Amino acid sequence: AMGFMELPVLVGNRAPIAVLTVDPLVGDMSTLFSASSAGSYDPDGTISSYLIAWGDLTSSPGPSATHTYSTIGPFTVTLTVTDDNGAIGTAFVTIEVRNRAPVASLLVTPTMAYTGDAISADGSGSSDPDGQLLTYRIEWGDGGVDLTALASHVYAKSGLYPITLTVTDTMLASGSAMVTVTILNRAPTAVLVVSPLEALTLVAITADGTGSTDADGSIASYLIAWGDGATSALAMDTHAYLKAGLYTITLTVRDDEGAIGTDAKSVNILNR
Repeated sequence: AMGFMELPVLVGNRAPIAVLTVDPLVGDMSTLFSASSAGSYDPDGTISSYLIAWGDLTSSPGPSATHTYSTIGPFTVTLTVTDDNGAIGTAFVTIEVRNRAPVASLLVTPTMAYTGDAISADGSGSSDPDGQLLTYRIEWGDGGVDLTALASHVYAKSGLYPITLTVTDTMLASGSAMVTVTILNRAPTAVLVVSPLEALTLVAITADGTGSTDADGSIASYLIAWGDGATSALAMDTHAYLKAGLYTITLTVRDDEGAIGTDAKSVNILNR
């Protein structure tokens, strides 16, 4: 006769399978990252709990959650699923939180001025969205540079100048802003010395314009009008009057950019 014996069979629990999806994989500190455990399953039971660890010492219960980061860097997001028998399964996704560039803000006053006038550039309104400290660089467009948030500058020559502010954060990301200023030519200063101021007819009168100056360039030409129709194109010259009377001697100087300046003196010519 045949006999049968029943033996116990131990069937072990199989661990659940974790499936993790994170979107997006790259962002910044303003990005809302979404984590989903969709697709996770337990081959011989049910999943009883989900835990999403964001890699920055914070976590959220699943099966899905969202998160923002307060610092930059790579982070490993971990999904842990636990089944109804206490077995666990894990899945990992690495994401990157990148630095955001600073925002440069430049205020320039005035935007139109003459040579020799002070121009002010103010970059103190610049900001960094991640709260990092900034360094400042102001380039004036004529070779001049300042490394402060607020500075002033004087231009020696007329022209259009781009003023550029560059701000850089501690992670070396940078932002820039530019304002163009118009610098106008300053007219020359005519200085006329006449000697003597009173004389007889036919006596030589000296007109001297050599003391004239141009603050932002050079004087290109001189014209002395003697008041009797005669003129001279020299910086200094002499002239004798044929008739008595009161004459106005006018000096006109023109600089290298065409601007003019004038000065005048009166002479009294007496009848001989």
